[in-house]
Amino acid sequence: MIRAFRIVQAKFASRAFDGEGASLYPGRWNQAGILMIYTAESLALATLEIFVQLNKMSSIELDYVYFDLSIPPEITVESLQHLPEHWNQYPPINKTQELGANWIRTEKTAVLKVPSTIIPTEFNYLLNPKHADFKKIKIGKPKHYIFDERLWAKN
Repeated sequence: MIRAFRIVQAKFASRAFDGEGASLYPGRWNQAGILMIYTAESLALATLEIFVQLNKMSSIELDYVYFDLSIPPEITVESLQHLPEHWNQYPPINKTQELGANWIRTEKTAVLKVPSTIIPTEFNYLLNPKHADFKKIKIGKPKHYIFDERLWAKN
């Protein structure tokens, strides 16, 4: 069983697994209009993935929740065999967005394992909410999440 985690603003908890957020705001692995759900292999990595998108005020003012997911062994998890050159640059390159969009369109698997750009030896799991196996993923209830203020502390 694979564990994964997702952090979202509490006001979006009921929609955290519909893929609309990624559809509206393209990311490293998706283009606009592509339904996709980003998760991380640990709560720590999920924290970092969200943290790089925040500023101090937004994290203090906003209410967050996290979800603990279990991906059962009967679900095939696809991994990318080859990453394009500069796959981890910011802003994301079109080639990585095309890879993710093509994976969604083929509907080959419900889960795609991709490296994190923040910690390339750790992984994120992309979920396809339209895939038939998606409903087999066990999603825990949302739990309140607070970013530790020390993350913004200056040395």
